[in-house]
Amino acid sequence: AGTRQRSVHGGFRLAVDRAFAVTGAGVVVTGTALAGRVSAGDTLLLGKAGKVVRVRGLHAQSTSLDEGIAGQRLGINIAGADVDADTVSRGDWLVVADRCQPTLRLDAEISVLPSEARPFGPRAAVHLHVGAADIPARIQVLDGEQIKPGSRGLVHVVLQRPVSAICGDRLILRDRSATRTIGGGRVINPAPPTARVRAPERLARLRAMALGDPAAVLTALLDVGDGVVDVTAFAQAWNLYDADMAGLCTSVDAVRAGPDGAEVLISDRRWRTFLDDVSPAVATWHVAHPSAVGIGIKQLHQHVAKRLTPAQFRDVLRAVELGGSVKVMGAHVAGTDFQMALPTKDAVLWERIRPLLAAGGAEPPRVVELADQLKVPRAAVTHALTAGARLGLVHPVAANRFYLPSGLRRLAEVAHSLDGGNGFQVSEFRDASGLGRNLSIEVLEYFDASGVTRRTGDTRTIIADATTIFPDDAEDVGHDMDTPPDAG
Repeated sequence: AGTRQRSVHGGFRLAVDRAFAVTGAGVVVTGTALAGRVSAGDTLLLGKAGKVVRVRGLHAQSTSLDEGIAGQRLGINIAGADVDADTVSRGDWLVVADRCQPTLRLDAEISVLPSEARPFGPRAAVHLHVGAADIPARIQVLDGEQIKPGSRGLVHVVLQRPVSAICGDRLILRDRSATRTIGGGRVINPAPPTARVRAPERLARLRAMALGDPAAVLTALLDVGDGVVDVTAFAQAWNLYDADMAGLCTSVDAVRAGPDGAEVLISDRRWRTFLDDVSPAVATWHVAHPSAVGIGIKQLHQHVAKRLTPAQFRDVLRAVELGGSVKVMGAHVAGTDFQMALPTKDAVLWERIRPLLAAGGAEPPRVVELADQLKVPRAAVTHALTAGARLGLVHPVAANRFYLPSGLRRLAEVAHSLDGGNGFQVSEFRDASGLGRNLSIEVLEYFDASGVTRRTGDTRTIIADATTIFPDDAEDVGHDMDTPPDAG
């Protein structure tokens, strides 16, 4: 009567304890639902290989169900390619697709039974039970050298077989021969690093993660280390869906930055540090390089916030620019008092080049074609375009082809129309844009590098608004008055 109902929030997870074949129905797996909901027709992933299966039917206590929920013992009739009763093992997991995280490593907090005769550790061979699995593992004690009987501590677990675990999953430790229970505990990090597992900053984060409640853990993580928390990784580790994660994010003193699917939470303290560091870095660059346009965004990113991805750093840069202390010019950042100008010779040639690039639209002329049309040396065209690229007037998509920002925005709109949530392929972009395959690849690779798209295998997804990365074309860039008038 005192047992609490398991939460039905988050993705469905079931620990499989047996599987059998039913004539006319196919494979049935049984186990305990540990989180979420499942209905007939749902698609799930099975086992460490992540085989895709479809739920054909559900049973609980010999009764057919339309829906199963966390806490129930379920029999689930599944169907899928290459799935039969012999391919399913006790200890496998049946989970929703975006929550399948097989891992060979875990961080955990364990308690050693008072009845143990000797301290536990520092490197012990054990049998680990999690879900319905019994997996040989090796344990490394992280807090000191050992854990005394009746005490608890942090450990790093290396498993012989992968398991799909999340924060809070309970585990039991038995000795090497699996004849004696040593202790038990819970998972506090299902995706730990493989190196420097006892580094002081990592132990500080683990102690924060051991608090147990997602809200308390998130608050503590923002207060330790670099003050940056990966939103997607946190949601996966705690099996939280977007609505639950959004509520957590608004409950803490932090700024959410980055594109959908690659966001981070940055503590208010750390966010202010990022903002405060940008302007001095730009000013220092101007002093050291008085003739340069400004510091490159990539270089500024590494100097100020290399912990962030380029797309996340764009949000920092955008906030500083809105504050009025710097301005972004293409791939460079300059102080607000910097005047954008081309040397006279390049400015004169640029005024002839720009209309040709604009007329080319999604497929502007190559450098050699521009040189032929303008009847000027190819080197002069390259020099003017390279100077323009430093000011953000054009973008060097390839060594022989430069795009106006407006041309790239139009192509980004094409890419956006193809991304319906599942991404798109090069061939789809080629067909929709009308570009050749080689140019399509060059454009998409430039989008990847600029933070407009993210490539995963052969698929790309939109992760940022192209209008913020490729601002409006500049009509008048002036020229450098220090250059003699006859230089053109």
